[in-house]
Amino acid sequence: MRLRSIVIRVKKLPDAVGFGVPDFVKIKTWHTDEILGQVFVWYHAESEPPSWRIGDVPEVANIDSSSTRRCRIENHISCHIQELAENAADVAHFDFLHGPSLLATGERFFEQAETALRGGMMRHFWHTNWAPRDHTAQVEVVCKTSSPLRWLSRINKYSFTIIQVGPALVVTTMRTAFGNIGYVLSLTPMKPFHVRAVHRYFPESRVPRLVFWIIMWASRGMFERDIFVWNYKAYMKNPALVKEDKTIMAFRKWFAQFYSANSPTWKDVRDKTLQW
Repeated sequence: MRLRSIVIRVKKLPDAVGFGVPDFVKIKTWHTDEILGQVFVWYHAESEPPSWRIGDVPEVANIDSSSTRRCRIENHISCHIQELAENAADVAHFDFLHGPSLLATGERFFEQAETALRGGMMRHFWHTNWAPRDHTAQVEVVCKTSSPLRWLSRINKYSFTIIQVGPALVVTTMRTAFGNIGYVLSLTPMKPFHVRAVHRYFPESRVPRLVFWIIMWASRGMFERDIFVWNYKAYMKNPALVKEDKTIMAFRKWFAQFYSANSPTWKDVRDKTLQW
């Protein structure tokens, strides 16, 4: 469903007897898309109409959000929304942060991976490739898991395609030996450096419930590792990057299209409005 952006003027108030309604009393509506079980609002600092639509992205259309077996998880993160989106382009961090066993959990997962028995049961190796498109960017990911546990042989390799749609939506197709799982991550800035992240999982009907639960649990644990970093890291405009980090600068050039000359800054919003 799509709605157009218009301005509604209030002509009459029941209790305003004998007085006209001031011209400044008006209600603005917004261009919206209702898709993936969510409502997305188009915002442009210069009030330009939408130049692209979420529903026109093939990977979005392929997600079956009508699945009755779904799951929703929510996190609150202390960082700028651009930092979350940049994560997929930081290809070097996958082996470092997500290489230790998924059985190692919590803020001390690095220590657990080295010393705890469960930490030595598996290790993950990542191959990623980030590439910009138009208003979307794509990451192809392959993860291989080494483990002495023979029963893990059917799930020791899996792949997924990550599509970043605009600044605030990530759509992922997880491919496993048991079937595919659609994963949707939506990001909403709640106040300066406070982002709400909502995760929704939509498995194919043939995916066993236990397998779906394990993959969802593993995905949640890996995301929490990123949160530990986001909550404490400093975002640098001109970081000292090595050759292996070239995709980070490519990402920032791509993401710049979502800003315009009049995009409000944190200082503008803080000093001139009460929106926060």
